[in-house]
Amino acid sequence: MPLKGTDPKRLERCHYYDYQWNRLKDPVLDSCTAGYQTDFVQIVQATMPALQSRGIDTSEVDPSLTLFAAVAKTLQGTMLMPNLLNAADGAVVVPVVDGTRRGLILVFSRTTAGILSDLVATADPEIKNSTNGD
Repeated sequence: MPLKGTDPKRLERCHYYDYQWNRLKDPVLDSCTAGYQTDFVQIVQATMPALQSRGIDTSEVDPSLTLFAAVAKTLQGTMLMPNLLNAADGAVVVPVVDGTRRGLILVFSRTTAGILSDLVATADPEIKNSTNGD
């Protein structure tokens, strides 16, 4: 979830949660150590009602931002994977094949009166797919 205090000159902070709504302290997402055997990680923007129904403090959440896209860079490994990923229905699916590690910048949009008025980037979480957690 993007947090309030958007300054267009800096990267914005986000909070990340796993599928059981446990907050991830370190934004390193690893599909294999989380118990999955997959080459993709899906990032979904939670709605305010979903957060509130789980008792998550939303005082810092900026509800005016909507997940727009993600830009990925392969940091480890040589597999050819797409770098620009468009979001659909508040979610983006990031390919991260076995043995690779990727940096990811999420891009959120803000609309004013139905017109796109701002794009806001986040500090990047690291996404990896490893069998040993490295």
